[in-house]
Amino acid sequence: MRRLSLFLLQLFVCASLGAQEVINLTGSWDFAVGDSAVYNDFVQLPGTMLSNGKGEQTGRLWYQRSIYVPAAWKERHVSLVLERPSAETFVKVNGKDVGGNQNRFTAHKYDVTRFLQPGQRNLIEVSTPSTNGGWQGISGRMELRAQPYDLYIEQVKLTPHPFQGILQIDLQLTGRINYLNSDVVLCRYREPLLHLEWSSTQTHDAFQQRGGYLG
Repeated sequence: MRRLSLFLLQLFVCASLGAQEVINLTGSWDFAVGDSAVYNDFVQLPGTMLSNGKGEQTGRLWYQRSIYVPAAWKERHVSLVLERPSAETFVKVNGKDVGGNQNRFTAHKYDVTRFLQPGQRNLIEVSTPSTNGGWQGISGRMELRAQPYDLYIEQVKLTPHPFQGILQIDLQLTGRINYLNSDVVLCRYREPLLHLEWSSTQTHDAFQQRGGYLG
């Protein structure tokens, strides 16, 4: 029980440091099909071609939406998150290439911090290649997530160890931690110990000399 309480406390602290604000991108998006985007239609996202009554499409699919980003987000780290896309996605923000993501099993997450203009409307464009069937589209959550620039949650990973009766939780926090002079911190809980690892070479050796464990 003591170890569980310690874990919950540590997780709460980590989550608090990574507290985020969200802009939901659900709604009407400009829509186009073809080698290049000529927007003359619209769809509701999240959704598929079937849910929008369009059936299977042949050609690259393009989605575009203008969204206001608060001026207060100027000092925030902002990610664009697209859950359950039907295929690879490619993203542009305000006409500039952000990148692509081919992962078919996890949400597509893009760091759009330097592409946004807080305090103004921003143009987000997402394109995907055509796939077979009418399930083309993005069917999960679509949102902008803002977190403190100094420290924010980059990734959470759960690793079960069934034969040991252990669930390992890796919480990666990214940002600038001034008093540690470190850029990334990985908080790891693995029964029966809480293990903290610092990715910065400058602090890693010193931390390991102190033991690197809390319990």
